[in-house]
Amino acid sequence: MKKQTHFDLFSHIIHWLFAIAIIFQLLSSEWMHHKIKPGVEPWMLKLFLFHEIIGVSVFFLLMIYLFRAASLVEKNKLAHLFPYNKKGIITVYEDFKLLLKFNLPDRAFAGLAGMVQGLGFLLALLVASLGVLWLVLPVQYMGESFIHDIKELHEFFADIIWYYLAGHVGMFLLHIIVDKFKRNKNSLR
Repeated sequence: MKKQTHFDLFSHIIHWLFAIAIIFQLLSSEWMHHKIKPGVEPWMLKLFLFHEIIGVSVFFLLMIYLFRAASLVEKNKLAHLFPYNKKGIITVYEDFKLLLKFNLPDRAFAGLAGMVQGLGFLLALLVASLGVLWLVLPVQYMGESFIHDIKELHEFFADIIWYYLAGHVGMFLLHIIVDKFKRNKNSLR
C-alpha cells in the first residue's frame, strides 16, 4: 500500500464544507433565538432552525469524515490525526524542534499539523454531539437542569472553536507567506 503524505481531494472538499458550515454555525449563533420573546424578530427564529439543520448535517459530515479517515491508512488507522504511537510522537517532537529553531514544520498529512487537525476535529465533533443531544433529548425525561448543562457545554466549546478557527487560519496564512518568501528567496539564487 502506498504511504499517504497529504490529504486527498475528498478530504479537501469535506474540509471546506466543514469550514463553511462551522463558520455559518458560529455566526448564526450570535443572532439566533429559539424562543419568542419581546425584541426577537422572526428571522432570528428561522436562523435557529437553520442552525439546527446545519448542525445535524455537520455532525453526520464529521462522522463520515471519521470513518473515511480511519480507512485511509490501513495499518495505523487514525495516526495521522492522533499520533498515539511511537512514530507519530517522534514526528510531533521533530516538528516542535523545528519550531524552536524558528522554522515552520511541513503542513502535510501527519506530525504537528495532523495533530492540530485531529484536535480541531475532536472539538468540532464534541460541539456537534452536544448540539445533537440538546436537540433530541426530551426535557421531560432528562430533566431541565441536565438539558441546560448540555446547552451550556455546547456553547462553551463552541466559543473555543472561534479561537481554534483563528489559529488555524492564522497558521495557514503564515505557511503561505513563509512558503512564498522561500520561493522568492530561492528564485533569486
